Amino acid sequence: MLNLVDLVDNQEKIISADELKDAKLHNVWLDVRDPTDAEIKALTEKLDISKNLVKPTEFPTYSSIRMLEDAVIFYFSSFSGEFDLKMLSSIAIIFAKTFAVTIRMADVEAFDKAKEGLHKAEIDTPSYVLYVLLDEIIRSYFSYVEIVDERTSQLEEAILEKPTEDVFREILGLKSKLTTFNRLLWYERSVLYVLKRSTLPFITDTTKAYLDELIDDLTKQIDSVTIFREVLSDATNSYRAAISHQLNIRIEKLSDVVKILTALTVIVAVPTLIFTYYGQNFPLQEFKSPEVSYLITAVTILLSLGMVFVFKKKGWV
Repeated sequence: MLNLVDLVDNQEKIISADELKDAKLHNVWLDVRDPTDAEIKALTEKLDISKNLVKPTEFPTYSSIRMLEDAVIFYFSSFSGEFDLKMLSSIAIIFAKTFAVTIRMADVEAFDKAKEGLHKAEIDTPSYVLYVLLDEIIRSYFSYVEIVDERTSQLEEAILEKPTEDVFREILGLKSKLTTFNRLLWYERSVLYVLKRSTLPFITDTTKAYLDELIDDLTKQIDSVTIFREVLSDATNSYRAAISHQLNIRIEKLSDVVKILTALTVIVAVPTLIFTYYGQNFPLQEFKSPEVSYLITAVTILLSLGMVFVFKKKGWV
């Protein structure tokens, strides 16, 4: 769908591919949503650019910029709420002195807000349209940063109070998302840096002031994400330390059990050996005297008590 916004009176008009060929791109914003092949063809012929340049990138976390003689093409991404690669919308933006063109494959909330943010009583410039749109996109990132801030605090408390495998997995998942999100922010900030430093005649001081504000917002978000990743890394280390401590406690308990069983085995083994020897099924000469029997029993008891004393001194029983 081709939606032509007149920046003089902010009137919107849905046009066809044939109407685009005759349309005058002066003080207008052409918003292209889920374009057909015919609309793409009409757009590329109107702007005299390659078809590949007007398609949003297939890698939504990757932003790039392409300088033309009288225009610039770059790519941004947008999402609402939670950051999810499956819900990430890639946007191609063509910016020139007299017009701005945006190409997207799906509805993006930031576009509706940007249209509401246009001046009602003034003539907006394409550079102002660019600023309002990117400002809404970047502003939506702050919502996710706030969500991550709250969730990071919750996970940090959970890992200290009750470190479980589910919490650990959630930390790793959130950390992975933040890594991807951080890469997106870095790429987009780099694009704005390149755009600001370009020598294109329509990149005025006013436009550069707009870009400075957007770059500052992205920098704040990058700093916040970096802090969150560090906090999650510390939480990961705390989980590993807690699990290691629990494992050491279990090993110590197991070691105590082994010591007790070993001591009992040795203590019981001595009288068992003696009584087994003297309990054979043939008469022994020394058992003809009752004093010998008493002596053997006494020696057995003394040996057992001696071993109990030795193991108790070692702390095994």
